[in-house]
Amino acid sequence: MHCNHIENDCVCDVVRRIVVAQNKVAPDSECCNTSCEDSIEKLLSPNSTTSPQPTTIPIMLYCTSTCDPFVGKGIKKSYADCNNGYFFPVESYVFRAKDFVEGSYCCAVLEILSPYYGDHSSCSNKPKIYKHTKHPSDSPYDKWMKDNKKKSIKNFVATGVCLTVNLNKFIGVACLDPITPMKM
Repeated sequence: MHCNHIENDCVCDVVRRIVVAQNKVAPDSECCNTSCEDSIEKLLSPNSTTSPQPTTIPIMLYCTSTCDPFVGKGIKKSYADCNNGYFFPVESYVFRAKDFVEGSYCCAVLEILSPYYGDHSSCSNKPKIYKHTKHPSDSPYDKWMKDNKKKSIKNFVATGVCLTVNLNKFIGVACLDPITPMKM
């Protein structure tokens, strides 16, 4: 089903279906620690060569006023073995729809998924997360795309950083192929 007509809840309906599909293949009992139709179909009918079975349809949301992708930002505390812990910023345009707020049709909990490039820090085997560099005249999304074109994204990392958003504030949703995000 594609949204060929104007409807306020189009993005809400798609994200709601993604949450239902993800919960059918791997119920999300943890706290927060291409096309959408194709991605939903791939998640529910995985190819026998796909191992392990994907558990997540990564999504990008597009803001109503600018048509730019929405960037989620948060702060995560690290407890790496080689230090006493520290806070660091986490930001990305890619999310996992975790759940809907109880009693709400369009308020969703989204987990920030950070790109993983296949390298490891010297302190631990934890995935290195996205940190963007400066590109003076570009929009934030253009900067992010330039940073990620320089290296191949191998997977996404489930950061455990979640945002509660009103999906009525978005004009569109883009789905990536199903994956199983890495744990941070």
